[in-house]
Amino acid sequence: MINDSRQTLIDCHSRLREFCQSQLSILINAASEYLFQQAEQANDNETQQRYFDVQKMIEAEQKTLMTQFERTLSALFAVLITPSAQTQANKKRIDSSDNILSLLDNDEMELKVALSSMSHRAEADYAEALFALGQRLALLNNGIKLTAEKNPFAPQVLCNNFMACINKLSLDLQSRLILLKLFDRYFIKHLANIYAEVNLHLVNRNVLPNLRYHHRTDRAIAPKRRKSDNAAIKDSENRQSELFEVMRSILNAQPAANNHHQPSISVERLIAELSAIQSQQLMRFTNASITAEPAPALTNTNANTSHRMCRNFI
Repeated sequence: MINDSRQTLIDCHSRLREFCQSQLSILINAASEYLFQQAEQANDNETQQRYFDVQKMIEAEQKTLMTQFERTLSALFAVLITPSAQTQANKKRIDSSDNILSLLDNDEMELKVALSSMSHRAEADYAEALFALGQRLALLNNGIKLTAEKNPFAPQVLCNNFMACINKLSLDLQSRLILLKLFDRYFIKHLANIYAEVNLHLVNRNVLPNLRYHHRTDRAIAPKRRKSDNAAIKDSENRQSELFEVMRSILNAQPAANNHHQPSISVERLIAELSAIQSQQLMRFTNASITAEPAPALTNTNANTSHRMCRNFI
């Protein structure tokens, strides 16, 4: 059974590796083409040269980026395939939360929020496939469920992996936002393909072939949820206002005004709560439709400047 599990995991790794290589190659080609077009349409020589420089850097570092991306995934699979690798992995492991604890500057704040939003949205979009894949991988992992941080197929892992790769390049905020948007378009939005392929492979290997995904819809409590929708939305809107006031203060590099009604909040918690709010907006109550109001604009921040610079792309 151990040998069968090991070979099955190796096969899963092989499929994920092929998918990543293919989609990253498509992504980089798309980025190169887009940057070239932007350079051609630039209004001044400085902007044009910046686009050309980024294009050349991405093309030159394509192999390194793809190798680094695969190395991270291989390390996660190594722990599953060879349990003895767990100890070594723990020694080298760097908790991603430690990187968030330090005060983030304007650019890093925007990137963290964008990255977190992307992974949460993917988790919601592929919930059924991820559930099935998680259950089957747990069986191959001696019944131990994989956390999101240790699951090589998890959107969180894939998004953080890509962010770590492009962080090693000397790119400005605008360029990194462009690459993140392309990663979402050419990689994340195609995850359904690899999830379906791997789940089918595991079914064919008789790994929980009769597994079913049951979405909980408790009709007994549904009326109570609908009855409290207005109050919940109001509380959410109030909390969003508080969070964006704190975020505005951080981005402006100024301490928040001494206001007893405005709580102090750490940067890492701010990011977590903003991500949670975006995830909540994906929820749909049974037989109910909720239209969320647009988030308030952040005035006088670098974030707005970057979004304006990327408006044609997004």
